[in-house]
Amino acid sequence: MLGPNELLEKIMKYGKIQSDKGRLNIKKTDLWNYVMKVDPNAKRESLNEVINELDARGWLLENNVTEIKFDPASFQ
Repeated sequence: MLGPNELLEKIMKYGKIQSDKGRLNIKKTDLWNYVMKVDPNAKRESLNEVINELDARGWLLENNVTEIKFDPASFQ
């Protein structure tokens, strides 16, 4: 199982890939599916903790029940 910092790095990588494709809004179910590919032993709570950390750092413009929206500046 990935540690919190490793999971955060993977999620940022996924966010950057999506941003490069012009997609800043990411459905949490799509993000969870990605996390399960990179770490099949991940727990949903770990994903929620990382999302909350991204939000606390100001890297998200939106964080609601179904999706997150990255701030494009977080990838610079």
